[in-house]
Amino acid sequence: MHAYGEEKNTTNEYLYRKNAVSGKKPGMFVKNADFDRKFLVKTVSLAVKLVQKAVAIYVNGCIIILDQTLRMLSRRKIQ
Repeated sequence: MHAYGEEKNTTNEYLYRKNAVSGKKPGMFVKNADFDRKFLVKTVSLAVKLVQKAVAIYVNGCIIILDQTLRMLSRRKIQ
């Protein structure tokens, strides 16, 4: 067996020990910070897209309802 971290000191092990010393959760390597940022950007953009779709559907529904009411009013005026 090797001494602790002697020869097989991979970067992940080094970062694991470094994070353990600094008090971060084990397994949260520094290299995952970029992934977390990408994940955050993806989720935020997805949420924005969903909100945009919901607003578009709502606006279209309002336009349809307004259109129908205007048609009904115009029919009443003609009669």
